[in-house]
Amino acid sequence: MGEAEEAVLEGVQDPVTLLIDLGRKFQNTHCGDSDNARTHFEKLTDLRERSSALGRTVCDDGYVSVLIGSLPTSYDVTINALTTSCNVANNDIMPTSVFCHLICVQ
Repeated sequence: MGEAEEAVLEGVQDPVTLLIDLGRKFQNTHCGDSDNARTHFEKLTDLRERSSALGRTVCDDGYVSVLIGSLPTSYDVTINALTTSCNVANNDIMPTSVFCHLICVQ
């Protein structure tokens, strides 16, 4: 838990403001071409967990959309392979699938 979350628990900071800030960071965080995907995913996971700790959960579908949408175009071929594989197998794309397929390629 970060300092901001502790401040909410102590009644110092407004939880709504913190949730908005976390949500914006979650939606606007992007991985650069030269960035490490594992580090990027760890940051997004932390933001998701922090939001959840304050009562706002991000469903797996929404999380997958953010994960995939935050990646640079250099990952397009790998993302297409992942989505095609899941479609053929009639499986939902789960966050663990994204982690496995995309971190293993780096």
